[in-house]
Amino acid sequence: MFIITSEGLKVYYEVKGEGQPLLLLHGWGASSFGMRSLLEHFSARFKVYAFDLPGFGQSGEPVQTWGSREYADCIFQIRQKLGIGRAHLMAHSFGGRLAVILAAQHPELTDKVVLTGSAGLVPQRDLGYYVKIYSAKLGKGLLDLAGNPGKKLHRRLLSRLGSADYKSASVQMRAILAKVVNEDLSAFLPQIKAPTLLVWGDQDTATPLEMGRKMKQAIPASKLVIFSGHGHFAFIEKSGEFCRIVDDFLM
Repeated sequence: MFIITSEGLKVYYEVKGEGQPLLLLHGWGASSFGMRSLLEHFSARFKVYAFDLPGFGQSGEPVQTWGSREYADCIFQIRQKLGIGRAHLMAHSFGGRLAVILAAQHPELTDKVVLTGSAGLVPQRDLGYYVKIYSAKLGKGLLDLAGNPGKKLHRRLLSRLGSADYKSASVQMRAILAKVVNEDLSAFLPQIKAPTLLVWGDQDTATPLEMGRKMKQAIPASKLVIFSGHGHFAFIEKSGEFCRIVDDFLM
């Protein structure tokens, strides 16, 4: 389904299930398709909304060079138009930036927060590093997860996830990436009052584990779970364990 924002931006979303709302926010270069397994699993208990963030998947591109705050404002506006009240937030990587801002600015609308491999802090790396991470490594990492039996499925997933990577992105989306990777959202973290679960792979090279540890120190009611031997896509690599941990947390 699509919804049109007040600026005329066309945003795609999927919704499934009944009950308390749960919002899924994907990472850079991905789309709601990359979180389909989470949509399917958690829709058994919640009314799950999975968005294609503007500039990704089937959603339109921002006209201006947005930062994380503009993306978060867009999601806030959409949830108002859809009548989504108090909700859980679940986010990966770039989507974590938006969840951090939303949870900090709208505690009255935030129940619990799950951040996995979340961005939001600034490690000592330049833009070139992120170009490499969010393009070539995105595809290779997902294919490596599948092994021989699952490679065909993951090639299909890759074709959908990798469609908006840096190399194929528009000039506008490249400008947005250059902006967001330099944003430090650390001031928002102590403002998050909702119980927060942080799930990290200790081999994450896109958002290193040290970022997860810093978030754990800064967010008052937070817990950090570490998946040993796994990387930036730990929620896919260890999907069964991830879902079990999150199920317990959201009870």
